[in-house]
Amino acid sequence: MDCGAMLKRAVGNVNTCAAKYAKQSAFKGSRREIRGAILRRATEKEKVTLADFKEHQTKFSVPEIFSELDSEGFLRKIGEDFTLA
Repeated sequence: MDCGAMLKRAVGNVNTCAAKYAKQSAFKGSRREIRGAILRRATEKEKVTLADFKEHQTKFSVPEIFSELDSEGFLRKIGEDFTLA
């Protein structure tokens, strides 16, 4: 058994003891998931529209997420379509 495995068995996950440790929120159905899906689709297709993401209408506003990605410089709005910046 190597030293790392032995420590893990004896102490557990010491990372969780750190003062700045915070468990990440759930990904399924989150804003991060929608942002990732939009950017993934933008890399696959030349243009992405709001209509492509009707199925993602949850408690988050998809048009608002598109606008954020535009203002952050990830996407560029051309008419009603968005492309990678």
